[in-house]
Amino acid sequence: MKTRAIIIEIICCLFIAMFLYAAITKLTDYHNSFLKMLNQPFDNKYAPFMTWAVPAVEIIISSLLISEKTRRIGLYAATGLMLIFSGYVTFVLSGYYNGVVPCSCGGFLSSMNWTQHLLFNLFFVAIGVVALFFHKRKNAHRETRTSNVYA
Repeated sequence: MKTRAIIIEIICCLFIAMFLYAAITKLTDYHNSFLKMLNQPFDNKYAPFMTWAVPAVEIIISSLLISEKTRRIGLYAATGLMLIFSGYVTFVLSGYYNGVVPCSCGGFLSSMNWTQHLLFNLFFVAIGVVALFFHKRKNAHRETRTSNVYA
């Protein structure tokens, strides 16, 4: 296996582990997750939906990252979701929401302060970009090799 392919595999495994850990901890402590969602800066009528939707999306993205056929879309989705989470944390840090906003993450992630959360999220955005770049280069190399066979 080439170095780029190994790096992509490691990054996908990191995303899968992080998303599944976050989803499972939210779902296993549903009541606490729901209470935290009620304190988010959006209308409380969305809390029941968001308490299920966020972990569901994390599980779906993890599933996409497992298969080589869906990995590219999974990497875009994972990187995009982490970018959205990073934007949200940036708004929290800037004081945009006027008050204390609890972290609705589960497990050890909920013990991070907002600055640590932003750095954690940006790390995943960065490795997602790296994986997408390597995935694109890997596929471009594969297409070039295939077109040379038929030339």
